[in-house]
Amino acid sequence: IIAMEAFFTYLIKSIICLILFLAVYVVFFRRTTFIVFNRIYLLFGFLVSLILPAYTFTYDVMLNVDMANILPPAGQTQAENPVAAGTNWWQVVLMIYIAGIALLTLRNILAYIKIARLIRSGIRYNSDGIKLVNNENIKSPFSVLNYVILNTKELSVTEKELIIKHEVTHVKQKHWIDLICGQCMLVLQWFNPFVWLY
Repeated sequence: IIAMEAFFTYLIKSIICLILFLAVYVVFFRRTTFIVFNRIYLLFGFLVSLILPAYTFTYDVMLNVDMANILPPAGQTQAENPVAAGTNWWQVVLMIYIAGIALLTLRNILAYIKIARLIRSGIRYNSDGIKLVNNENIKSPFSVLNYVILNTKELSVTEKELIIKHEVTHVKQKHWIDLICGQCMLVLQWFNPFVWLY
């Protein structure tokens, strides 16, 4: 029980950290054009929110206490805690938390399987180390790792060039790292509405 309490205390501190980073970003940086700085700031927010709450700041306090006033008289026992004999709510909360993690992890695995199938079933081209995949089952173009996946069936030549140029920029700047970090944090804090905004 103590370990679970410590873990959930860490989780709450992590959530507070993440909310503070998000608040500073929304107030000061969201409307700026410092794209690289904003990206580093948001990724740094993930890192700090995981590391900082693990560190406990402690200090010693010396108190003069009269033990005679604290300890019960000889022969008198302390009453049992009625909560201890009942439902262990920490275990219930932990099971709900783990179930949320399992569901989101499963969702991500299924999404990656779907992407892999789209890549395999599409027509692939190589261009400067970028793999272009044309698949008619794609509703909206996207990039993942070094793949640009799109449906050129209803696109004009200009639209196709603009979309490819945009997605290639994402690939070259490795934006998939941001997405994976975001998904990892989302799995850990699935119940936190602010992490979905983040």
